[in-house]
Amino acid sequence: MRIALNIVMVLIALGAFLYMNADRMLTAYGSMFIVDNPKKSERMLILGGSVFNRTKKAMELYRRGYGERVLLTRVNDIMYPEWVKERHPDMVMDENTLVAELLRREGVPFRFLDTTIQATSTFDEAWELVRDAEKHDYKSVIIVTSDYHTMRARYAFRKVLDKADTDLSISMAAAPNDIFDETNWWKTEAGLKRIVVESFAYIFYLFHSSTVDIVKPH
Repeated sequence: MRIALNIVMVLIALGAFLYMNADRMLTAYGSMFIVDNPKKSERMLILGGSVFNRTKKAMELYRRGYGERVLLTRVNDIMYPEWVKERHPDMVMDENTLVAELLRREGVPFRFLDTTIQATSTFDEAWELVRDAEKHDYKSVIIVTSDYHTMRARYAFRKVLDKADTDLSISMAAAPNDIFDETNWWKTEAGLKRIVVESFAYIFYLFHSSTVDIVKPH
């Protein structure tokens, strides 16, 4: 009876501790995914996905003198259903065209990576960057992506750079969004989905090679 009572007391104390510190622990967990250490570089690469947030971040860095030119990957087109394409062709714009138009209107110099391959994963984008850097002879790049995606993106790029045996250096720029951040991600459906997906995707990347066509860029 005494042992059972002690167990109950310990569980109550543990529950109270978790309740009082839940926000702090969840914030710490969310912060683990964010790497934001941009260094002045020759180029900036916007990863595919989250068009507006990542493009805005790259424009801000360019205007602050962090990079000379923005690089874009060629990602899969936005998936429009056939009836939209047939009845409203004027509404159809792929992500590549949209980002390019935004940068052009904002006066930010850019070009697409020299590739005809559409990236389907962060590993793809890393390999494309390695080949482009070798061709155009630049040595430093800021990788611009969503804040919650920076840890996995850094891991993928480092893995590819190590395998490619290149002296190309990277730093990360975390683009925030208007819905959630590391202090409140568990309070929104979008935040929960993104952090849960990133948790499993990062584990998947840890045990996978540097080429994968299953996990798409986010």
